[in-house]
Amino acid sequence: MSISKRSFTIQQCMISHPKDFLLEHAIDWQQNQKKAYFVRYIGIDEDEIKYLNWIAILDQYSKGYFRFHQFEKQFTSEQIQRNTKVYADWEAFHKISNFSFQFENTLQVELLEQALLQIMVCYQQVFVNHTPSMQKNFGIKLLCWIEGYFKRIFSSTALPCFPKVVYHGDIKQQEFLFLYFLFLNGCDVLYLNPAQDLQGFSEPLKAVSQLYHGSFFTTVSIPDYQPHQMAAVSEHSSSIRMKIPPRTRKVSQMPQLSVSDSESKIPHKLSYEELAKLSSSVVMITTYNANGECIKGGSGVVIRSDGYILTNFHVIQGGCFYGVQFENEQQECRTQNLIKYHQIYDLALLHVERNTLPLELYQGDQIVRGQQIVAIGSPLGLFNSISDGIVAGFRTIDAVNMIQFTASTSPGSSGGALLDLYGRLIGIVTGAFHTGQNLNLAVDSQTIAAFAGNFITFL
Repeated sequence: MSISKRSFTIQQCMISHPKDFLLEHAIDWQQNQKKAYFVRYIGIDEDEIKYLNWIAILDQYSKGYFRFHQFEKQFTSEQIQRNTKVYADWEAFHKISNFSFQFENTLQVELLEQALLQIMVCYQQVFVNHTPSMQKNFGIKLLCWIEGYFKRIFSSTALPCFPKVVYHGDIKQQEFLFLYFLFLNGCDVLYLNPAQDLQGFSEPLKAVSQLYHGSFFTTVSIPDYQPHQMAAVSEHSSSIRMKIPPRTRKVSQMPQLSVSDSESKIPHKLSYEELAKLSSSVVMITTYNANGECIKGGSGVVIRSDGYILTNFHVIQGGCFYGVQFENEQQECRTQNLIKYHQIYDLALLHVERNTLPLELYQGDQIVRGQQIVAIGSPLGLFNSISDGIVAGFRTIDAVNMIQFTASTSPGSSGGALLDLYGRLIGIVTGAFHTGQNLNLAVDSQTIAAFAGNFITFL
C-alpha cells in the first residue's frame, strides 16, 4: 500500500493500567495510523516489592524494549559540529539530510520529519522566553540524541519498527520532550516516578501524556536496566522464575492469569460435560470487507479476560472489520482492533470491548501421541460444536510446530480451541489435509506462547 506524503499519523491509545504497557498495536493501514502509548505512572498502587517485581517483568520484554533513567548530557565536538550542519539544513528546508542515522522505510522517514517539526514548535511553546540561540542548541542536542539512541532503539530501519521505551526517575523538560519525540515516532513510552509528578512543567506539556496516578508516593529505588538477564524458564516447571538483582528485600514472584501452574494446583480430568462448558470461552468470528459483506468465517479463543481473542491469520486476512459472537448472545461484537498477527504462525489477535473468562494456556510437559483431546469451534457456521479424538502425531510445516489430531473439523473450525482433558488450551485449530480423513492440524501451545505471551496478565 502506498502512503501519500504527510498522511501517516500516530494516534494516542489510552490504557486502564500501566501493566497493560506491553500490549502491542498493529498499524491500521486503512486509516494510515499507528496506535501508541505515552503514559506517565506517578506513585505506586501496591507495596514496593510488587512494584519492583512488575518492573522486572517489564525488563523481560525482549522485542524492542529499552529502559533509561537519564539521557546523555555531554557530546563530542565532532557530534556537535556534524549535527550543527544537519540542523542548519533542516531549519532551511524542514528536511533531514546528510544525517548519520537513516531509516530505509519512507513511512518512518516521514514520521521522523513530522515529529522533529512538532517538537521544535512544542519547544517554542514551553520555553516562551527562548532565544534563537537556545532553540538552535536544543535542536542540535535533539539530533545528537537521535544519532545516539535511534540506532539502538530502532533495531530495524527497513520495516515499520515501533519499540517500547521506559524512563524512570526525575526528568527535565528537554528530556521529556525527547520522550514525546519518541512517541511521535511511533514508540510506546512509559514514564515512571514513584515519588512525585513532573516538577515545574506547564500543563500543556503534561497533557501530551496520559496520567495514571498511583495510590501513594514512595522513594523506592529502581535498579538500572539489565537487558535480557532478568528471567529464565525452568525446563521442569510451567511457571516463570524471576532472577531479580540482589537488594535489601527479596522480590516475590508474581503469578500469572491464564497460565497453568502445576506447582500450585494438581489438575483433575474433566468430564465431557464439563469440557463442553468451556465453549463459553470460544467465539465465532465473521470477517467483513469494506462494504460490510461477509467474506469468510471462523472461530477464536479468549486468552485474556478483557477481550483478547486468538484466532488464525487466514480467518481475518483481508478484512476491514470483524464480528465476534459469544455463546448464548444474539448480538455480535464488532471490532477493527487487529492487535497483531504472524503470517508464518498463522496466528492473529483481536480485541473487543468485552469481559469473559479466558481459557488456560497449557505450559506443562510435552503432550504425547495417543492422548485424548477435544476440539471446539464453529464448523460450517454450526456455533461451538464439540468433537473428541486423540493426538495422532506431531508435524513441522514451514518451520511451525503442529499437532496432528483426529477430532472432526470442517471449514469454520479454524481458530478454534484444541483442549486436553484438563481443559487447557494445547493448540489452535488451523487446517486439515482434505484428501484424507480426520487429518487435522493445530498450532501448538509453545508457538501460541511465543506469539501471545506478552498478552498474559500479571497480577
